Amino acid sequence: MAQYGYIIDSDLQSDKRDVYAMFSQYFGNPTLTKIRDERLYSTYAVKLNVYLRENRYLMLITTKDENQIGAMFLFDDIMWEALQTRSTNSEFECGSFTYMPSNKSPYSSRIYLKERQDKRTTYTNKDYPLSLCLLHTGKSKYEYPNLGTISSALESWQTIIKIEI
Repeated sequence: MAQYGYIIDSDLQSDKRDVYAMFSQYFGNPTLTKIRDERLYSTYAVKLNVYLRENRYLMLITTKDENQIGAMFLFDDIMWEALQTRSTNSEFECGSFTYMPSNKSPYSSRIYLKERQDKRTTYTNKDYPLSLCLLHTGKSKYEYPNLGTISSALESWQTIIKIEI
């Protein structure tokens, strides 16, 4: 490879790039707005344009960065640590987007129960290096099934996804 030059993001493994691209494509590469900084993390969000009582947000959590609150970036340009699809009554200052959910490959890839706890159920995936956590909305720890798909997890709007590389 050195005869053609050096990879700019040499620490970013191709599997991770493939996962970033997969989720960006699923949501149509929307523009997210930086909404907050915490001690170690920054959060970027965009609101799903739907008419429900609750708000639905796509959120990307990154290592804390120097960007200003309100800065806007395309999904493709954010190197995230965790992706969240969340339903909440909270309001965030950010743009909105629409997309068409897909249950075709690769989003039809199966997820398998790893751990069931009182407030969340965790899954793994054999095709991609992912950990998927579905947050319970009720009091039952059996709110979610033992098997699902990546798409069904995203569409619960109670999901946290981490790339396990």
